[in-house]
Amino acid sequence: MNMRKQTLVCAGMALALGLTACSSDGGRTAPETEVDAASAFPLEETIELEFFAQGNANAIKPFGEMQVFKNLQEKTNMTIQWTTATGADFTEKKNLIFASGELPDAFYGTGVLTNNEVVQYGGQGLIIPLEDLIAEYAPTLHAFLEERPDIKALITAPNGHIYSLPHVNEFDPAAEASAAMFVNQEWLDQVGLDVPQTTDELLEVLRAFKGKDLNGNGQADEIPMSFRTRDTIRGVEALTGAFGKLLNGANRFHVEDKTVYFTPMEPEYKAYVSYLHQLYSEGLIDPEVFSQEGQVYDAKIRAELPTVGVLFGWSRSVLWGQERENWTYVPISALKGPDGDQLWPRQPGGTTVGSFAIANSNPYPELTMRWIDHVYEERTSVEHAFGPFGSHLYEADNGKIGLHWPPEGTAEGAFRVQETPGPGAVYIIGDLIQRRPSQQEKRELVEMYAPYTPEEVYPRLMMDEENVNRLAVLEPELFQENGYIDSQFTQWVLRGNIDAEWDAYVAQLKRMNIEEIVEIYQSNYDRFLASQEQ
Repeated sequence: MNMRKQTLVCAGMALALGLTACSSDGGRTAPETEVDAASAFPLEETIELEFFAQGNANAIKPFGEMQVFKNLQEKTNMTIQWTTATGADFTEKKNLIFASGELPDAFYGTGVLTNNEVVQYGGQGLIIPLEDLIAEYAPTLHAFLEERPDIKALITAPNGHIYSLPHVNEFDPAAEASAAMFVNQEWLDQVGLDVPQTTDELLEVLRAFKGKDLNGNGQADEIPMSFRTRDTIRGVEALTGAFGKLLNGANRFHVEDKTVYFTPMEPEYKAYVSYLHQLYSEGLIDPEVFSQEGQVYDAKIRAELPTVGVLFGWSRSVLWGQERENWTYVPISALKGPDGDQLWPRQPGGTTVGSFAIANSNPYPELTMRWIDHVYEERTSVEHAFGPFGSHLYEADNGKIGLHWPPEGTAEGAFRVQETPGPGAVYIIGDLIQRRPSQQEKRELVEMYAPYTPEEVYPRLMMDEENVNRLAVLEPELFQENGYIDSQFTQWVLRGNIDAEWDAYVAQLKRMNIEEIVEIYQSNYDRFLASQEQ
């Protein structure tokens, strides 16, 4: 019997005998005495586990040498042997692990397993159900899930089991935020107009910007409005809310009154595209919107001499730095459309399923659950998100936790992952952290748009294998970049004629099985809603 096969046998024996571990020659050494799952941490004898995780390319230390994991080892007397991979190598290595059957004891990290993998490998028994372990050995997580049935529903597979634990980030405005829209205030002052509040007023502003030397360089280089396509941050899709139905998410669903709509086949979408065609036909839209890469767009709107009047982006801090006196752009709130509609998109929240799972090879599932529950404790979670107290965090006077600025010459992203996996760590964080100016500005933008965001957004749901396999057949032709919907959108914005071609377009969508696709998403949404009521 090879080491790992014997480990699988040992796992079953250990569960039956109260976590008495066993080992083989060449395998890891385990304590010969029985380990009670309820034993106080730190354990009297060290146990060793193997975790697989997605690494961070900016990290300067292996996970095992990071201070947050050293602290956990000291608290628990559990030693973790880490295997990490990044980029394309991560997916390849993960696939090899499951194909070989040589499983680690646990999978760790934000989205280390995709929703589909959680359902597939949970159904096959390669990762184990966790709901009973949560109830008995994870008081912090259990209490959180009792308070948040929405998150509990998200991590519950279609068969009713919980196979993975979440990463929850409700501090970062990115959790629900999308694009923000900005207009050059100095240009508005020159043309004598106010910040637009409706789609008609936006049209008036763009017309006023066209053909004028508003940046004073003597050249006709002013672009009334620019954006990117297929970009939730720099894209114009947020304007769909002014026409009644939003393009939310990669598959462009709008949810209202528990009903899922496919926005690109709704009349509201036709009105939105017609509006963009009007702007384009009058020369008010950047002619490069369908071709410019992100770097080109960013360079254009960050130019020292402004050339763009209206644009979309994350925040002014990100686009033009944190010194507010240098900002010449002001935000535009959700525009009211011709029929009085006024919506702005939001993302489905900061919960990522598949962020921690226990393999069937793990001889200590109870202790593993207790280990991760320590991570979910409030202050520990903040450390795992941003780094240890002292070097990275401090106690603020207002009772919150402050974030130290990185040393001069060290990028903020690199500083964050010196002693923790940072964004890739497992944690639950809320509003305990004191925001930096850039984070506070984005929070202000989120709050500005909040009254106009929809109550319902299609969540990141797990679906059963039958649904997943069916969508894998149906969706690519419709939703891939430059697929049927994208190509029609581009043509209609550039040349118009959407009214004459609309019926044929809708008929083609139906031939491409859009109604079946919507029904799959609707049935899974119904299941999600029902699970929250249980």
